[in-house]
This record gives sequence, structure tokens and C-alpha cells, in this order.
Amino acid sequence: MRMIAFGLSLALTACSLGSDDGPPVAPSPTQDAADGSTGDQEIAEPDAVAEVDGTTVTPADTAPDSLPETTPDSVTSPDATPEVTSDSLPDSTPSDAPTPADSSDASEGPWPTNPNKDAIEDPGWESVPGVGTTMPNFTAIDQYGSPVELYDLAMDGRPIVLDVGTWFCEPCKSLAWYLATGETGECPYSETILDDLGWWNESYMIIKELVDSGQIRWVSILYSLGNPVTPQDAAAWHDAFPHDEVVVMADSTLQIQEYLSVEAMPRIDVLSEDMTFLVYHTGGPNKGLQKLVELFQP
Repeated sequence: MRMIAFGLSLALTACSLGSDDGPPVAPSPTQDAADGSTGDQEIAEPDAVAEVDGTTVTPADTAPDSLPETTPDSVTSPDATPEVTSDSLPDSTPSDAPTPADSSDASEGPWPTNPNKDAIEDPGWESVPGVGTTMPNFTAIDQYGSPVELYDLAMDGRPIVLDVGTWFCEPCKSLAWYLATGETGECPYSETILDDLGWWNESYMIIKELVDSGQIRWVSILYSLGNPVTPQDAAAWHDAFPHDEVVVMADSTLQIQEYLSVEAMPRIDVLSEDMTFLVYHTGGPNKGLQKLVELFQP
């Protein structure tokens, strides 16, 4: 009997399977950072069948059903970012995450209230996002269990960063760790090191100072395509990556994920104080991070 080997290349530099025992940690990436790759991934369909001597052969499964099937992307642009398609992401909630109080009883979080938010013309969720367009209002539960309107964060003299990610995006956690600690090396919740990613550079080190000092408003939005994210997910993120100036919101209905067409993570868009897009970019975080540096260069 002729033995047929079916290869399956699994590049796991961006997102990986996790357990329910606390924030998930990925296995080591299979791609050597020394090969010059920026960590981009492209979803590829593996060979499902093969024909041998006129007979169609179907290979046995070689990986868990929920494991993303990927091959390394050949893109080496400086703007590259670990990329996955949204439907390839597994989902889980850290089992030891703190549970926030019921939002109906929760006190208001530390975020501002914009008395003039009705003056912002909400284009609605059927609008098409792009530079110069207005972001629709978005309401979600934050890390403290309180409902927050995105428009309440407007009109206070600072740009707003929309940072969209999931628990299974390794670079997302590394970026959140940097915001919480200022560290760009090893992160206890991720095997991805920020300093090793092709899109990260030292000029971005100013961003934590901008968040700390309140010169920019950073909003981390979590989503999940499996079990919807909950206030517990937002609380767990804040517990792992604490920062009093970062708003963590749970995109339970995928409203943000679908509107922004999130394909690559970390996903960074930048809004002006009046909620118009200064940066709308689906290809990775670099353009958003560059814009923040540009806005606050001496």
C-alpha cells in the first residue's frame, strides 16, 4: 500500500488555541523570527483530497477541528501585522476572570459624559467607514460593568483610539501589556514579544505616555465569534492588563467587528474628538500608531 503524506503548515504567530484556565497562552510559534518574516498570515485551504492510481484518497484529520489552518504570507511590508480571518478564531473566556457587578446596579465608571453628544450627527451602522466619515455611536458594557456610549468620550479635546482584538490574538495581548506596564519584552499572557514584531518600532514608545497623561483616549474593544463576549471578558482584560485610562468594551453583538470589517489584529483606528476617522485601515496597526506619533511630535 502506498503511503500518502499530507502536509499542513500551521502558522500560529497571531492567534492560538487557549484553555479555560485563566487568560490563554499559545504554544510557541512555528515560524522562526530570524527568517525576516513580519508575522503576517494568510488563510489557505489545505488539500482535502488527492488522486493516486485513479483512486481519490481523503486524508485523515491532522489537527483539531478548531485549529486555524494557515500558511505564512509572503508579504514583508513594514506595515505588516499578524493576520487571521475572523472565522478562524477559537473563543473562550478565562475561567478565573473577575465578575463585575450587574450593570443595572453598577456605579458609573470613571469616563466622562459628553453633554453635547446629541450634536454629533450619527450616520448609523449602514454607513460606510473611511477617513473623514463619522463613526456611529456604540454602546457596550465596560470593565466595571457599566454601560458606556462611545459618543460620551467625544468632544473633550483629544483623539480616540479604537483598538479591536480578542483573547486569542497574541500580539493584541502584547500591546495591551505594553500599555499597562511599558514593557515590550516578554508578556506573561502571550508568547509573542512586541519587540520582535515587524510593525513595532521604538518611535511608538511615546504612546504609553500619551495614554497615561490623558492626551489620547484609548478604547480596547473585545469581540468573539463563538460565545459572545461578556462584561466578564472586559473585566478579565482589565485585570490582566490594568490601566485606569483605558476603556475596555465588550462587543457582544459584533457590531464594531462587522462595521470596521476587522481582518487583521491588533486593529488600530484613530478618531478625532468629533468622532470622524483620522485613520481607517484594515491592514494592521502601523498606520494608526504612526498617526498618533505624528499628532504629538514636538
